[in-house]
Amino acid sequence: MRENEHVTRDRGQIAIARDGLQVSRIADMAPDVDAHLRDMASAGVDVAIFSLGLWMEWLTLPLAREANDELAAIQGRHGGRILGLAHIPPLDDGAERELRRAVLELGLVGVNLTTHWRGRYIDDPAFRPLLRTIAELGVPIVIHASALPGACAMADVYGLSATLGRAIDQLAAVSRLIASGVMDELPALRVVAPHLGGGFFALRRRVGLGVPGSALTRRASALERIW
Repeated sequence: MRENEHVTRDRGQIAIARDGLQVSRIADMAPDVDAHLRDMASAGVDVAIFSLGLWMEWLTLPLAREANDELAAIQGRHGGRILGLAHIPPLDDGAERELRRAVLELGLVGVNLTTHWRGRYIDDPAFRPLLRTIAELGVPIVIHASALPGACAMADVYGLSATLGRAIDQLAAVSRLIASGVMDELPALRVVAPHLGGGFFALRRRVGLGVPGSALTRRASALERIW
């Protein structure tokens, strides 16, 4: 945890507050894989993707290695029914080396990143070396929504930071990726943006797609590589 964060545990759940505002609340992180497979069979789901989701925000490199090893082991035991994503603290020293190990040696099928990392969004120039490596490896990025950084109107006084706040952050991440030109710069880069991209398509005209002169309009072809 960071200096401005506080963790509490209550009835099998972990809650994390940042600057006094709750940013995450989650049940025990250990998955019951057999129960998950039964649920998949009941629902007619052929393949599931496993990741740490929002816990990416607190990853260290040693923890990332442990997570990648465990996800690869789960993937290897279940005949293609469960696939795992690679996890790294994206801007830390050694992150790209661990990413290559996770994909090339362990066989993980994509990369889990959060919408922002310590206040920097994925379009930030600091991410470019990592994004080039991801494009080179030919695996997709799966963007997990984080709570909005800093104080804002979605602060958790009404429980909005972890709900609507994350959707807004997903919308911001997708819009920034397109407008920044990084998708044009790296034509092999592919992105999965869950939660409907934070509602990106419902708001595409509002954020500028189809508006003359908009950076989004000029780079609309990037949408062919964003799911």
